Amino acid sequence: MNDAASKSDTQDIVVDEVFPHAPETIWKALTTGELIGRWIEMTPTGFEPVKGRHFTFQTRPAGAWDGVIHCQVLEAMPNERLVYAWKGGHEGNVGYGAPLDTVVTWTLSRVERARAFALSIPASSRRGTILLSRT
Repeated sequence: MNDAASKSDTQDIVVDEVFPHAPETIWKALTTGELIGRWIEMTPTGFEPVKGRHFTFQTRPAGAWDGVIHCQVLEAMPNERLVYAWKGGHEGNVGYGAPLDTVVTWTLSRVERARAFALSIPASSRRGTILLSRT
């Protein structure tokens, strides 16, 4: 598949959720290593919600890939927005563990009587395959 065909097959991934918690509570879950690790089932190493900060997530290795996801904080607006680059995988893998180079954006917004967050991974920034699963 060429790049043009690949781009036409990609779509943004957007997950919207509403929680009955203050933005500060959700922000803490997104920006505290142990808590975000429990939430997405991958513990970060070296994470701080500071622009420019490099950190990693460790997940299950696959093929020639060691399971390390390299990230960099691109934006951190307390209680509003967290954006980071996400790069992992290996060229020799297909499906899980294939190369993935994207941007992850967590956005908190106020809604009536609750707080919402949106996880966005734009197709325009994504190169590779994403497999979302929750067990």
